[in-house]
Amino acid sequence: MKVRTIGLFVAYVLFTSTVFLAASLPCAALTAAEVENQVKAAMGTGTAARDAVKSAVAGAIAEGMSVKEAARAAAKGAVEAASAMGRDIHPAIKGAVMGAAAGAAATGLDTNGAIEGASEGGIMAVAAAGADVRIAAQAAVCGAVLIAAEQGRNTTAALSSAVNGLLSGSIGSKLGPEQTEGTVYGAAQGARVAAAATGQDRAALFSALTDSVSRAAEAHGLPPGTLIGAARGGMADRGPCAGCPTPRAVERPAAIPSVAPDAVEPVPDPTASPI
Repeated sequence: MKVRTIGLFVAYVLFTSTVFLAASLPCAALTAAEVENQVKAAMGTGTAARDAVKSAVAGAIAEGMSVKEAARAAAKGAVEAASAMGRDIHPAIKGAVMGAAAGAAATGLDTNGAIEGASEGGIMAVAAAGADVRIAAQAAVCGAVLIAAEQGRNTTAALSSAVNGLLSGSIGSKLGPEQTEGTVYGAAQGARVAAAATGQDRAALFSALTDSVSRAAEAHGLPPGTLIGAARGGMADRGPCAGCPTPRAVERPAAIPSVAPDAVEPVPDPTASPI
């Protein structure tokens, strides 16, 4: 009887210990697929890509996910959602990059890491969909520069982060040399238009672009000269930038033309004597 009592006591101790440990363990962190699905669900109800990604990134970071991973997954979800709904995916990329940076800023973390992750996830989703990576790169860089200017942060650092993400995504997607050059060309186009829209130093942005391209090319065994040539071509291109449309000029109300008063016929004085 005594042995049985001891056995029951030991079993009770083991059971309560197990329950306590299970209750004290943190919940499993969000997965990338869950972040993607959160963005898709939000955009499916009409939420803009920027707002959907901002919320998803901030929430994922709070759950313990890294800034870059959360931004990568959220941007991928945004592009896939836009594609599934038959919408233009390029505004979704621009919005995703801006939303990812806003989500990171809301948690007090690195916005440039978010820009890099979103650019990488966005370009990989575009490549998987067989869409135009050049226009996608325009949108990603444009969004990076615009959000940095909006937040009062370093625009050249934001640009560099976007370029790093775009090239990492291009290589991860196994794009060919022509598509990779097209990505860099588009990034330069987006930088040019964004610089004009925000009043940033175009030369400084171009310098940051070529430095980032050169470093990334060397790191991944790509020909830096060819890619820098593509960057120069994109900066010099004055054609339309579908991924970063030129902001519409503020329309001033037309001046109201002055109208001369009607001539007033003189009224004859009835008391005047005729001549």
